[in-house]
Amino acid sequence: MVQTNAAAPDFTLRALDGVRRLTDYNPGNRIPASLQARVLQLCQTLDELLQQWERSKGNLSLQDSFHARHIAIRYLPEALNTYLSIPAKFATTKLLDNGKTAVDTFKDSITELEAKVSQLADDLASQDAHAFLVHSQFLEQKFAPASIEAPSLNLPQPPKQKGS
Repeated sequence: MVQTNAAAPDFTLRALDGVRRLTDYNPGNRIPASLQARVLQLCQTLDELLQQWERSKGNLSLQDSFHARHIAIRYLPEALNTYLSIPAKFATTKLLDNGKTAVDTFKDSITELEAKVSQLADDLASQDAHAFLVHSQFLEQKFAPASIEAPSLNLPQPPKQKGS
């Protein structure tokens, strides 16, 4: 597993806490309730992923570990802050260069982040499940009763008695 220094998890958790507080505060009620719930759920899922990663027997690739940390400390906070910097009326009514409003674009950004976090969580859980299975098989082999079968001796059968 890619190890991190002790300050990294604290920094990541502080970043997620900042996103939660700003989302809960929801200045000017700019974040629609359904999107607000998704942002908060994404924070929770990211927090769970980072906790799982810390106790995991699996590994995240260098690129995936970069993505996991940066979603929490950079990508999600920047998406939220840049969205909130757009005036409310503009964000809900004006089309951007991508043909969507800022609200719809923010929804799409959250969808992308949710998908990546879900993929990372599944990858890590799959690795942990595999490590568990390998260990279980080891224990089964280690402590299974020996299956030594007695060799067949082919002893002659006792003679049958007449009249039986």
